[in-house]
Amino acid sequence: MKNPKELIKYTLQKILAQKSRYTAHKRLLFIPHHGMAVNDRYNLINWRSDNALILARYILDNDKCKGKIITIAITSDDDINRLNEYAKSHYPGREIEFVKFLGDITKKERWSFYKILTECSHVFSSITYRLRPFSECKEITYVDLGYFPMPFKNDIFAKNDPLYMGLDSFDEKDLDYYICNSELAIRLIMPSMSLDYGRYLNLGNCRNDYLISDEYPTDVRKELEAKVSYPVKDIILYTPTHRDYEQSLTSAASRQLLGYEMDLGQFGKKLKDNGILIVCKLHPKQNRTVIEQSLPESIIIHEANSRYGLSELMKASDALLTDYTSGYYDYLLLDRSVIFNFYDIDRYKHSRGFTFTPIESICAGEIVKDAAGLENALMSLDENTAKYKEKRRFVKDLVFTYSDTKSTYRIFERFLSPLS
Repeated sequence: MKNPKELIKYTLQKILAQKSRYTAHKRLLFIPHHGMAVNDRYNLINWRSDNALILARYILDNDKCKGKIITIAITSDDDINRLNEYAKSHYPGREIEFVKFLGDITKKERWSFYKILTECSHVFSSITYRLRPFSECKEITYVDLGYFPMPFKNDIFAKNDPLYMGLDSFDEKDLDYYICNSELAIRLIMPSMSLDYGRYLNLGNCRNDYLISDEYPTDVRKELEAKVSYPVKDIILYTPTHRDYEQSLTSAASRQLLGYEMDLGQFGKKLKDNGILIVCKLHPKQNRTVIEQSLPESIIIHEANSRYGLSELMKASDALLTDYTSGYYDYLLLDRSVIFNFYDIDRYKHSRGFTFTPIESICAGEIVKDAAGLENALMSLDENTAKYKEKRRFVKDLVFTYSDTKSTYRIFERFLSPLS
């Protein structure tokens, strides 16, 4: 422990954790991804982009685990009254409870969360949380449902590297199982966590069931099209990742959203004339202060709302414009065009790095490194779709063992079927 206060806190937690030996374990706890819940407002109502929330909805929608209290972790900004009203109207007769754990919560709220942990038989999260000593209790099964299909950029560094993520501090004391999409994904994730091979289960990501399904977000598509004054033929979803080297910059070092010095007015007009709308979903860690906000009508920045998230944006779009984000892998399940905007690839390669070298070997789409190339790629979507079809399939089969709508079912059957 770093100091006496932390030692006292941990000792009190360890005493409380002993309570798990004597409780009835009447709860199932679902914890969404912290950043997504706080920044993108994911919860029981806005759930399609988060693995833990999807599993909770699967149980409720199929009337499973009736003897359990479905407990869902929420943020300090969530409206509990609204969530309770939603739960009561959509799932009458079910015991559903919301507990604040994410965001800026009080000490009292944190200890209330700890108490609930001792009453759980299973905890499902969308990313690993440090919940020791509660996660060490043998009576509770902790499952990380996974945040991404597999890493695209490198998160493994020497411990003296300023970008070192420290993920290897997570081990069997923090979780019992980690859910992956393929054997390759397991091999790439293993080095970043001190977890034995047998703890990784290849069952698939819950959120990809929606991407593969026949359900289509018609309302989202109409809402996006209504944001502009011209007929939209193609919606391009732009998903840039954060840059470590931009975190300390200010607006004085601003750059254009797409990374190039270009005439945005002329570029925007060409997009409009061709019926193209670019919708940018910024990464939660993206330093917005360095991005110029003055954009033409045909380029808009998605603002988080309580109705839909990244999965719906993916499904409502016709193509993906991206750079170094693992969301590219999810998009392969839609079998649509992908354009890679590698305007700063050399700098990014030396800053963060990639899981594959050369990274171009697994990029199933047009790679652009200048404004002219970007414009040409956007005007040639149909050619892109046909040209890279086989490579999209090849990379998809590397990343995903299952290309079906049954990942949530497999996870449920593995852990919770006896409870239904």
